[in-house]
Amino acid sequence: MTLLVKFDYSEIKILEKYNVDFMNNERLYVYFNDNKQFVLSGGSIARFECDDFNWKGSSWKKLLEDFSNWFIKKSGKSTDDLLLIRFSSNGKPIFSKTKESNCYGPLINNLFVHGNPSTSNLVWRKILDLVNLLPGNFKTECKGYVHYPSALEPEEIYKLIWRKELRLFKDYLHSLKYSLLNVEKQVETVQYLNTKYRKISPSYYFFIIDRKADLYNAIYKLKLKTNELDYGKLLPVIENIVSFKKDIYYEDAFYSSYTIN
Repeated sequence: MTLLVKFDYSEIKILEKYNVDFMNNERLYVYFNDNKQFVLSGGSIARFECDDFNWKGSSWKKLLEDFSNWFIKKSGKSTDDLLLIRFSSNGKPIFSKTKESNCYGPLINNLFVHGNPSTSNLVWRKILDLVNLLPGNFKTECKGYVHYPSALEPEEIYKLIWRKELRLFKDYLHSLKYSLLNVEKQVETVQYLNTKYRKISPSYYFFIIDRKADLYNAIYKLKLKTNELDYGKLLPVIENIVSFKKDIYYEDAFYSSYTIN
């Protein structure tokens, strides 16, 4: 069965507020060149688009290297001109002739690029500095898609997703012929799992994890706590959550074209 998630008008306005996009059931936050929002710590890059540069991955370091190579070719700047480019936040050079402690490369012209991928916002701002040296149409077409662990998302978003998915989970359990009492007990277990897993991994609410790899990693971590949590009793509910996640479906759509309930 397919459990399509729909949104009413007020809920869409919340999604629009944070530029939330759904791709393969994952919640991605869209950042534009003129977006003043900071990319928060803990966010991982998923996609980046700028003209004919269409990148997919998960590493800020790899994005910075790949985009720097693309920028060098696209801009046509000489090595000397590249070495003159400064980072807007502190005035330090973006490119270097030598590989210093925080440099990555070598790039296609044997230069290196300064970067600190553990500080996602600094990498994002550095990329935007390079984008802003390109013609105007490049700037307007630039956007990045960032994924956050569920507990690091804005409160309005994770509460919205929690309400949506919990309602659908109840419907799913009813379709499996569980009694009303059993459904409520499983919901209580879901809440218990959320609380316990946040103590193990503070960046996540277990039930609204949206990436399969993160979900299975969470299950593995919970299993390691089997004596403390009585994993055997939790297992039937966890298995139902996994099956439910396979059936739930968010349409791949930018925030302006969601399915309205």
